[in-house]
Amino acid sequence: MRIVDLSREIYHKEPTHPNSYPPQVWPWTTHEGTRALYTNGFSSTNCLLSFLDHASTHVDAPRHFDPSPGAPDISATPLSRFCGPALCLDVSATRRATWIDVDDIKAACTRHRLTIERGDIVLLCTGHYRRTYPRPEFFTAYPGMTPAAARWLHERAVGNFGVEGPNPGHPSDTNFEVHMICRETGMIHMEGLANLEEVAGRRFTFYGFPLKIRSGSGSPIRAVAILDD
Repeated sequence: MRIVDLSREIYHKEPTHPNSYPPQVWPWTTHEGTRALYTNGFSSTNCLLSFLDHASTHVDAPRHFDPSPGAPDISATPLSRFCGPALCLDVSATRRATWIDVDDIKAACTRHRLTIERGDIVLLCTGHYRRTYPRPEFFTAYPGMTPAAARWLHERAVGNFGVEGPNPGHPSDTNFEVHMICRETGMIHMEGLANLEEVAGRRFTFYGFPLKIRSGSGSPIRAVAILDD
């Protein structure tokens, strides 16, 4: 068994979208400050964390893109949506540069000899993280799915999918059409994945559980792939 970490690191003032709030990680107590409180040499340290529920590698809850009163927050989204059989498709070379369309996903399935099964979690490897992070273009020049590709995944009964960029849609999609399709179909998706080259063309078991945030519109996740190597 081999565990592959597919998550970015959360750290102080981690690069974020220009309109977003960067994570803050501050020392709260230190070993130096607490050592004097004890007579046996014990000391401790901890940190104060402040970040959006969409920081770093994260998953969007339905509440994020669905204003309906009954749209689940992250604490109410079934845990089964965040783990299970998965595959990663290499779509780093597409017919139309920076766009991931249905034919690109089909071609990757054929090339890898993989079939998307009902309930699969599908990850799309583009090389965007390794190519651009942490430079500003990570947040502005990422490859994006077409609305047709998102619908095609839904037709395959995919419940969750993941991308490396900060948005599953294309940067030019200012209407957030892929998010709107997730609202319509009930799919959820993950953003900000990393190291997908390690699992491209493979089947594996995926785990990416969120924090149980009441009323949360999403959550950072520790995304991992478990391979039977």
